[in-house]
Amino acid sequence: MKQKICGLLAMLLLLSGCGSSTPADTSPMSEDEITQMYSDPDSFKGRTLELYGRVFNEPECDDDGVYFQMWGDPENGERNTIVACKDTSLKLQDDDYVHISGSVSGKYEGENALGSKITAPAIIADSVEVVTYQEACAPTLYTATVQTAAQTQCGYTVSVDSVELAEKETRVAVTVTNNGAAAFSIYDSSAKIVQNGKQFEREYNSYADYPELQSDLMVGASTTGIITFPALEKADFDITLTGSSDDWDESIAPFAFHCTFGDEAAQTQQEPAAEQAAPTYMLYDGTATKSIDLSLTDTVIGSNKLWPTDTKTITTDDLSKLTQNEVAAVRNEIYARHGYTFTTDEWKIFFASAEWYHADSAYSNDMLNATEKANVDTILNYEKSAGGQQEKTRPEDMASQAALNYCQTTGWTNSRVNFVESRPAGGYYVNVMKIDDLDNSYEENYVVMVENGKAIVTGTEQFGEFTPID
Repeated sequence: MKQKICGLLAMLLLLSGCGSSTPADTSPMSEDEITQMYSDPDSFKGRTLELYGRVFNEPECDDDGVYFQMWGDPENGERNTIVACKDTSLKLQDDDYVHISGSVSGKYEGENALGSKITAPAIIADSVEVVTYQEACAPTLYTATVQTAAQTQCGYTVSVDSVELAEKETRVAVTVTNNGAAAFSIYDSSAKIVQNGKQFEREYNSYADYPELQSDLMVGASTTGIITFPALEKADFDITLTGSSDDWDESIAPFAFHCTFGDEAAQTQQEPAAEQAAPTYMLYDGTATKSIDLSLTDTVIGSNKLWPTDTKTITTDDLSKLTQNEVAAVRNEIYARHGYTFTTDEWKIFFASAEWYHADSAYSNDMLNATEKANVDTILNYEKSAGGQQEKTRPEDMASQAALNYCQTTGWTNSRVNFVESRPAGGYYVNVMKIDDLDNSYEENYVVMVENGKAIVTGTEQFGEFTPID
């Protein structure tokens, strides 16, 4: 069987070197003509073309050349194509991606090495080059510029080396270097991109064989890999990479990278990465907590922060030095730092005055690091006990307290409120992490109505379905 395909194609190679009394059309073929060639190869004899493909079945060879079958549509495994090349030194194997330049010999009809009948275009190749999946199936259309491309926390450096947009995928090349004190991992499966208010998850490409990031990276080691996402528009977007070390006392926030396509951003990319300047805190002077009688309506945050809740543990003694508004502001700053979208005008206006605040539709409580989560619990427990200062009269606070009271009466004694937001149909949603004495827990969305100075839990709501509470 092998001799059938080799013999016929060897003959084609010999004929291709002979002269002809009739001048042939050797003009390059367009993409549309290449598509038509698969229906009627003989109509395009002599025409030249360039084509990407993927080899399938083991190539055959003899003293005259190398012969192989390839998919002319390598991504979908379609358009069977027979290729003959005079270069006997050519080394190919099954599943290689190739780029060929040559001319159409016509229609091939015969059998392959397995005895299967073949009818396909035959190409006499002047050159055959082994290429990558990326070159054959997903060439780069645009390259984004990454602002602050290398970021370091606790000695762990995460660098976004390149971001490439292709027709059907987006490639993010990442290098992780561990100069910290413990094993470190970046979880590529949790990587996210947000563009124009839409979130994109990692989309694994099993055909590409791109390098993958190693996990549990030991001290002094580094790893490089490519994370793939669905195709994106040529518009600004943000990449979030989450990681952690084996040292649970280390507080490591998600690594966030802003990607653009402007010239100004291109200049920014060339600048060496530097540690960000330490922020100025309005309610913490570097050694102690202080109150400034903060007003939610008149205060302009600017480039300042309120309290270092992402790196430092807050205590009830710290909270006792603050007003009720300041305590609530410190708690909400934890959420704001990660882009939580506030629904009440009071907090919308307050955090709109912060230069660093950017609402993120992809916000999740999972973005909070261990220190932030512990501080949220401390603040909520402090607020639950009223802080010994003022009675809570804000509807949001009343709704939050009503939900916690309900949890207490139903056995979930250690519950905490994650967030409160207005409900379009009236009242408030109170998202609670319900926790009992045995540390069993699950998340619940309570619906609380606040009227005439009273807050009443009326039911729960999940995916738009309201369930009343008897």
